[in-house]
Amino acid sequence: MLPASAPISAEILGFVRVAFCCEVIEAYGQTEGSGAATNTNPGEKEAGHVGPPNACSEMKLVDVPELSYFATDKPYPRGEICVRGPGIIPGYLKDEVKTRETIDEEGWLQSGDIGIIGGNGTITVIGNEMPASSVLLPYNPAQKMALIFNRFLLCLLKTARRMCSRYTHSRILATCT
Repeated sequence: MLPASAPISAEILGFVRVAFCCEVIEAYGQTEGSGAATNTNPGEKEAGHVGPPNACSEMKLVDVPELSYFATDKPYPRGEICVRGPGIIPGYLKDEVKTRETIDEEGWLQSGDIGIIGGNGTITVIGNEMPASSVLLPYNPAQKMALIFNRFLLCLLKTARRMCSRYTHSRILATCT
């Protein structure tokens, strides 16, 4: 299962893996990066990170001094996640200002997300660099869990419907021959 959402907390991801008895691969990316820049490896048992960079992505952390995050932090570097590679958009159509705000002169896409590089090279998203004037909505773990559960339940129901449809179709073909 590959959810396409904001990073899932380690507790919820662990629950989903056990409750649905399936592998869940987490990825990190955004539209301007044409999809996933990182993803967890198949068979990953540790939750809470979004995996190492994919082969087609260069990643770096940029200091965010106003939040006291620095790429030189020890033991784990912290900062704004920046991505560069062939999947990054060249710019916004007819919007040079937005392009310059998002992609620097060296081609680094500035995500606005704050991350940590773990000891094993994986990225953990810990927040978002937001202006002080932004209004933050409170995080509600129970509501997030309900949304995730409903998405997975819907996915299971769709899969079950397809399986039943195939079974019925194959029974009809067997009867006709």
